[in-house]
Amino acid sequence: MLQDLQDEFDKQLEENKVKEMTDFFVKLNSEKYGCILDELIRVRKGVDELRKNNFELPIEINGLLIMVKKLIQFVKDNHIDPIMKVNSVHDVTAADIEFCNYDGTPFAAQDEIKSVRVISPGWIYKDKKIQISRPKVKEE
Repeated sequence: MLQDLQDEFDKQLEENKVKEMTDFFVKLNSEKYGCILDELIRVRKGVDELRKNNFELPIEINGLLIMVKKLIQFVKDNHIDPIMKVNSVHDVTAADIEFCNYDGTPFAAQDEIKSVRVISPGWIYKDKKIQISRPKVKEE
């Protein structure tokens, strides 16, 4: 009986841990805090593009770039992954984007196909298959 109680306690402890972690990342990517997860991707891609074009970044922002790199590592180490690739274009039906935030004209029929661009990737807690935030797509 004691083992059953311990198992139940461990199960509830794990469920609470997952809930708290999920809540943390939901807040981290909320509009209230500026969609920090989305911004990490934008900053990384912007810096990569500048470096690719041989742009010399000011030494004064090196600390900021290190912080962004470490935040991205923190997100990855916690198994939080983007769902879609930003700026990618997809041909979709209404069912395909059921779990996305869609900006565009309404679908006239179930089989109607529209072209959409991914504005925000959306995020998922991969281990538990919990959606942190929905991808945002916009009709082209």
